[in-house]
Amino acid sequence: MGWAFDALDLTRVQAETDTRNVASARVLEKLGFVREGTLRKTAS
Repeated sequence: MGWAFDALDLTRVQAETDTRNVASARVLEKLGFVREGTLRKTAS
C-alpha cells in the first residue's frame, strides 16, 4: 500500500468485498483499509 501512495502519488485506494466474507474484510483491515460504508445496491 505504501508503494501505491508513494510511487503512484495516489490519495485514495478503494476495495470492495462481500459483507459475508469476514476473512476478506480482515485482510483489508490488515492492509490499512478503513470501512466507510456498505453498498446496498449496484446498477445492473
